[in-house]
Parts: sequence; C-alpha cells; structure tokens
Amino acid sequence: MFKRLIETDYLDKDFPSRPVRTKSDSGEMTQKVGSNFLFEWPKIFGVLSTTSVEKIHSLLMDNPIVTVTEKLDGSNLCLSSEGWIASRRRIILVDPTQTQLDAYKFNGVSLASLESLLPKVKQVAEKIRLVLKNFEEIEILLFGEWIQKGTASCKEDKFKYADRGIKTGQMYVFGIGIYVPNSSNNCDIGKIKKTLANNFKWNYLNVYGKSVKYLIVCVNKALEKFLKGLDIECVPILSEIPIRNVLTEDKFVQSLVKRELEGFVLSTEGAALKWKTFEAGQRTSQKYALGILEGHLKGERFRKVLLALREVSEMLEKEDRQASGLPPGKPSVLDYLDICSSAQSKFPHLCDLINANNFDEAPLSVFDIVFDYEKMLFDEMLNDFTEMGLVDEDHELKLKCHLRAMINTSTTIKMNKKFF
Repeated sequence: MFKRLIETDYLDKDFPSRPVRTKSDSGEMTQKVGSNFLFEWPKIFGVLSTTSVEKIHSLLMDNPIVTVTEKLDGSNLCLSSEGWIASRRRIILVDPTQTQLDAYKFNGVSLASLESLLPKVKQVAEKIRLVLKNFEEIEILLFGEWIQKGTASCKEDKFKYADRGIKTGQMYVFGIGIYVPNSSNNCDIGKIKKTLANNFKWNYLNVYGKSVKYLIVCVNKALEKFLKGLDIECVPILSEIPIRNVLTEDKFVQSLVKRELEGFVLSTEGAALKWKTFEAGQRTSQKYALGILEGHLKGERFRKVLLALREVSEMLEKEDRQASGLPPGKPSVLDYLDICSSAQSKFPHLCDLINANNFDEAPLSVFDIVFDYEKMLFDEMLNDFTEMGLVDEDHELKLKCHLRAMINTSTTIKMNKKFF
C-alpha cells in the first residue's frame, strides 16, 4: 500500500512543485492516498529558540494583541473541501464513505466523527468564495488537533481533557488554509489575503510553500465565531491580550509550571509561536535565546517577562538534569523517547496501516508495510534530532533501537507479534 503509492517522493523534504493529483470518475481533481501532504501546517517555533528569537524580540517590543489558544496534545489532521483527509505528512483517505471512516483508525481512534465534518469544510469554502468572487477555484483546508485516548505522548489523560469536555475521537480546529491551484487564471494569493482581510478580522500568517503557495490563518475569536456558525469546534481560546501580559500573567505561567496544560499558541497578524516547558533537546537553544533577550530587553517593563520565561524554561530542566547528570546538548533517554513519540504522532499507527492494507485490492506483505513504516519514522526522527541541535556520536543506532522497541511494543499488544 504505502510502498506502492509513494515510491519516488518517499523521502522528499521540500515542497514539490505541484500536488500529486489524479482525475476521479466525476472529473474532479483529487489527492492520491499515500502521497506526500503538500500543505502541511507550518512548523510553529517556541517563544524561546534560536530560530524565533528575532521574532519574539520584535513582538515584545511592539506588544501587539495576541490570541492565546491551548495547545492540545493530540495529532495533526487536515480536512479538505475537495474531500480528502491528511495526517501531518501523508494523505490517508480520499472521499471516504461512512463505512470507511468507521473502520479507519488514526492513532487508535476511529475517524467516524469526521463524516459530519467533511461537508462543513465545503460550506466554509462556499462562504469564502462568496467574498472572493474572482477566485472560485480555491480549496479550503481545515487544520485541527485529533484527540486520541490519553494524549499523543502517553495513554494517561494527564491534562484532564475528558473532565474539561474535550472529547476523544473529535477534531478541534486551530486554523484554516486557503489554496488556489496554479492553473487558475487569477492565482494571486496576495490579493486573496488583502480581500479576506477587508472582510474578516482573522490572524493571517504569511504565504507558505515554494511554487505551491497557500495562505494560513490561525484561529482567533473572529474565526472561531465564523466556524461555530457552521457547528465546527475550535481549540480553546483563552484570551486576546497584549503579548507581554500573556507572558507575565500568573494563570498562564502556573499552568505550565504545574503541567496543567501542554502549552499555549500565541498568534497575531504575521506571527505564531508556542509557549511550552522545554521540548526534547531544546535546553541549549532556549538558554541561548533567553540570553539574547536578556541582553537586549532592558527596563522594568521587560523584567517580569524575562523572569517568567526563565521560570518556565528551567522548570523541567532541573528535574531532568538532576536525574540524568548529563551535560548540555547530550540527549537523555527521555529525549529519545520524546523524539520517537513526536514522529509517531505525525503518521497513522502501524497497526492501523496493517488493518487498512487488508482492504486493499493488491495488499502488501506485512513485512513490507513494517519496513516502509520504520523508514518513514526513522527519517522523521533523524530530522528532528538534527534540528534540535543534539549531540550524540551513536545517535542513529539509538534512534533505531528506540523506534524498533516502540514498533515491537505496539505490534505485541495489538497483534501478539514482534518484528525485530
């Protein structure tokens, strides 16, 4: 299944020049199951990282109003107005029937609830097309967090989602994407952004992609109201206040320090950042970024901001470093496990792929599916390890060992079978 459909673009890291599309019987253009997902939600960097330090410095100086949403600990899903569904990295279903959605499990949970959501994405597209009268070929992408049993990183509901009415097997939208096919005679994403901004007070990010361009919009109260009018649930919006207030308000700081939430996403026009306790391998990067900010942000108005950033940044580091005794930049076992869990959350689970393969007209052998799955996740993990700036001379061997242990654990529990 996967090996047959994604052969040449299997390890492609860049945006290809054009979506892989095929004609359906109705003549409409559709994505291909198993192909690379070309419209990924852009990577959102932390408020403290070497990548985003210039951006957060600028935001702290300007102090704009930001929308604060809860960063739910689930898996990224995308629904298109053209009828296809994608995980973080791959197209997983195209024009699915209710029976297919009931049977298909993503990270262990049936996609049955998406049956009522797919037609609503078409309604979003219709409403936006009414505003964009000269851009009728637009495709709308609905991005959201898919809630599984527990969280993406553990089976325990450690953030008490159930108690707060955040339901397993539901998708909570955190943004939309707007794409105009290159074949359109009026393919000007800049004009689209300007026209939308004149009608909707949403948080518009930059245009993403290379030759394939699309506009990303983060959820704020205005977009939430628009989507709720179509009975579409969004991630919790906690506040819309100046960014310096967010970083110093005790309820936000303590929610992170006490680990009551995974984190927050702070978005405004042209920018989105996440605020969490440290992520795997980010200690050195966070310290460096914090040092830069402390050197450039002087005065009483920044003192509490910097203290709060340091408190959250150092909270988990103290516990982990005391337990491991590792020097900065040296990954701990927890770092490797976090990298492995993060990669796993971006693709369907292995057992779900094996089950789906049973319904394929020309099914692959289970070992071929396992091989392809291992290769996809290993490449993702290796990329994360490099991006995080971790240093370990035998990291490839350790990553593969952790990955194979995870695969064995999963297949032993669900299939009573080990592959490594």
